[in-house]
Amino acid sequence: MLKNILLSTLRNLTRSKLYTLINLLGLATGIACFVLIGMYVYHERSYDRFVPHADRVYRVVGEIEMEGQGEHSSSMVFGLGPTLYADHPELIDLYCRWFDFQDPQHSLKVGDSLSTNKLFTESGLYLVDSTVFELFGYPLKVGDPKTALARPGSIVLSEALAKKYFGDADPMGQLMKWDGVLDVQVTGILGEVPRNSHIAFEG
Repeated sequence: MLKNILLSTLRNLTRSKLYTLINLLGLATGIACFVLIGMYVYHERSYDRFVPHADRVYRVVGEIEMEGQGEHSSSMVFGLGPTLYADHPELIDLYCRWFDFQDPQHSLKVGDSLSTNKLFTESGLYLVDSTVFELFGYPLKVGDPKTALARPGSIVLSEALAKKYFGDADPMGQLMKWDGVLDVQVTGILGEVPRNSHIAFEG
């Protein structure tokens, strides 16, 4: 019986070739769209899933209302993290603050003399707490994640920026000047950060 059904279906398909072609194209398009949408949704839902204990990491967002208009913002006062940590130790194991200056570009000077110094203008630079590696699981290719940002004036570079600034020389321990006023020392080289991170690092 199944054989007869298949033969009958095949005859009908070969009799109406245009109709069959339209149906097959529609089916193929539907399957392709389903697969592409599924891949997109999977990718979007995978963001920051590489973070250790991602299901327990929360971003603090405040609601700002001005002139009748509401806005959600993650810009908070610097003391919020330490205060919440001190007041609610039973709820908070770790915190990390990010500060991007809300400024698209910064200058970094490499070298200690007029003949050797080089000035670079960069975006995507951040000030963070030393807990950033423990909380978010960002890998260090060179350096100790526990101490890399423990001291003020420490800076961790991506591999691309380290190569850009210092070429083949060892960047560890090198001194740089941030925006012409702040002396910083290279204390680590960032490893490869997954592409599905909502934080984009320069380089």
